[in-house]
Amino acid sequence: MRSKHQNYTLMLLFTIPVLLLLSCGKDSEVFTPYEPTGNIEDYYSVQDDDVQIFERTASDDIIIVTENNTIITIPSYSMIDDAGNVISDGIKIEVLEVFDKGDMILHKTSTMTSKAYLKSNGMFHIRATKDGKELKMKDGYNYKLYVPNKEPDPEMKLFFGDRVEGMVVWEEAQDQDIRVNEWQIADSSTVYFDFGYELFCDKFTWINIDKYYDIPEDQKTSVCVSLPEELYDNKNTAVFMIYKEEYSLIPFTFNKEDKLWCEPYAQVPKGWEIYIITISSLGEGEYHLGYLEATVTDNDQFTIIPKIKTKEEIKEFLKTL
Repeated sequence: MRSKHQNYTLMLLFTIPVLLLLSCGKDSEVFTPYEPTGNIEDYYSVQDDDVQIFERTASDDIIIVTENNTIITIPSYSMIDDAGNVISDGIKIEVLEVFDKGDMILHKTSTMTSKAYLKSNGMFHIRATKDGKELKMKDGYNYKLYVPNKEPDPEMKLFFGDRVEGMVVWEEAQDQDIRVNEWQIADSSTVYFDFGYELFCDKFTWINIDKYYDIPEDQKTSVCVSLPEELYDNKNTAVFMIYKEEYSLIPFTFNKEDKLWCEPYAQVPKGWEIYIITISSLGEGEYHLGYLEATVTDNDQFTIIPKIKTKEEIKEFLKTL
């Protein structure tokens, strides 16, 4: 069965001759062009499968070990509610770990600040609640993340993130520390030995282990993408660029005048290999996926023709990146 968008071309072939005949009469109707439909947020509406939930008691020294062996330690009596009351009883800790390129797209976590691009060694979203209400750390208290990494980069810095127009955008943390270290942490039944990054955080939020790219100015350029404008716009489509050899995700912005999606800062390194991925939600459960591999030259402009995919097929494809 054809979708309504597959039938669009057939409709044009039938409509144009009819319009030519009707235009001969005095009362001919004006042809209304087809406009894109759908909302890309429908694709992202349910993406919470990867959130890990831990129930703990706030009066205890809390130790959490995630599926990726990240360890989170929170001191006893260190959390408060909005009224400043110290919490001592049952709480819930929610942890989302983002280590893969596909997960960056699924969870809309960019690797960019408001003016530059970053290289990531791991992203997290950590949330603490009691009875559904947000908790925060007391002034002067930190919790720690121990993130295993066999080859940690000592130049990595700590970044905190907020969502800006749907995407997580990062700012370098002030007065917060990240170290390369080894650790031995024991709970009631297990001793954990490992090596990697040790992070000190004073708030529950989006967290990123990052560093800035060091690219000479004369080696930077822009990249743009065009899609069939009768089907796709910035309301129903998201476009992303991934560096093939790095953990970086750059969302493209849409230029309404040129009908192009472009990398926003013109800071793409020349000669680097990239993937460009487009995801579209056209309504009524119809999703499209576009994909292109390229080597960056100078002011590149690519054309992508997306294909119909199910939501699950798109998710499975993203796991291969």
